[in-house]
Amino acid sequence: MEKEAAVQSVQRAFCILETLARAKQPLGLQQLCATTGLSKSTAHRLLACLVQLGYAEHLSGGKYRTAQKLVSLVPNPHPAARDHLRLVAPSVSLKDEIVSYRAECVAAKSTMDGTGGLAQAQTFSEYLENVRAHTREETVPAGHVPATTLCALRPADGRVVGFVDIRHRLNHQLWEVGGHIGYSVRPSERRKGYAKQILRLALEVSRALGIDRVLVTCDKGNIASAHTILACGGILEDERLQSNGTVVQRYWIDTE
Repeated sequence: MEKEAAVQSVQRAFCILETLARAKQPLGLQQLCATTGLSKSTAHRLLACLVQLGYAEHLSGGKYRTAQKLVSLVPNPHPAARDHLRLVAPSVSLKDEIVSYRAECVAAKSTMDGTGGLAQAQTFSEYLENVRAHTREETVPAGHVPATTLCALRPADGRVVGFVDIRHRLNHQLWEVGGHIGYSVRPSERRKGYAKQILRLALEVSRALGIDRVLVTCDKGNIASAHTILACGGILEDERLQSNGTVVQRYWIDTE
């Protein structure tokens, strides 16, 4: 239990640092808590530690910002982070990549969020037909909403490293959990900065679709997803307890 608590404290400290680093101006304790979802006591305790270590500054007026010492921790980024992904529609030309994506997720027992039903499709042609049917209000299956499903393609080698599903509107279920955008990254390509790229690109597509403000959700225990959402400008609105006991965090991001 002590080890788990220590790990959680480190994760929360980095969440605070990421929030301060993205902010255009120093933030007060209340602003930090609203963005990160942390309690005031937890945020205050971690901020005091970060200030003592020299990674954050406590300014007059009670506001905080990152300190110069933090820069020394940033080496050259992972080479993969410099790969500029492109979002492209699933197609026959990408069949091998998409099939291998599915196989890798199955082998890793990983979910295939944002793939537009790839896990359930019996054949590749059925999958493509389903993706196309979901793009229009007139052809979307009953109980579903129109959505645009895209592959995150790495042009350098033609690798499909991820998927994203952008729902054009929300129904009651998506309002509670799921939101406008669902995405995933190929298991072997994770921890390389691709999730942030995919979400940022999805926000551009959302804006082009006329969606000014998108809802993105994640389980409270999924710290990595929360960091990705926060890094893309997410503002935590609330947390909702689901019938299965899972706590879901709901973030809003302006696309303008």
